[in-house]
Amino acid sequence: MIYENTQTISKNWRRVFLIVSIFFILGPNVVAGSFTSKGVSWILVAAVFVIYFAFIRPFMSATTVVTFEHFEFRFAYGWPRTRLLRSEILSHEITEISGWVGAGIRGVSGGWLWRVWGRSCVEIRKANGKRLVVGTNDPEGLSRALNS
Repeated sequence: MIYENTQTISKNWRRVFLIVSIFFILGPNVVAGSFTSKGVSWILVAAVFVIYFAFIRPFMSATTVVTFEHFEFRFAYGWPRTRLLRSEILSHEITEISGWVGAGIRGVSGGWLWRVWGRSCVEIRKANGKRLVVGTNDPEGLSRALNS
């Protein structure tokens, strides 16, 4: 292995996303008054945690790995992930993108964006003409690893 880097969002942001998830699921029921008459629906409480840990939490951390054979970017649970053979990579460059583009997996012109947070990215040009833009908190280290 030449390079491995794990990028995560802060604990404060994790708490914010959990609280937002709770309000998103439980909020309408509290406003409608359904909890006051029937008690707390434990199914809804469980649904909050399932949604949070299955669909939100995985995109809060990602690991980038470069070996002599391949490049890999995977989110927290190892899936989703993208893997390229090093021979498929034609070129790469450090770039910055707007925060308005979003996080997670997004389609961008000519390819895909995979990122957790931040603006720093490495844009990889593939042999098939498409591009893969990978968000990282260590763009220089990733670029050096891809050069080796």
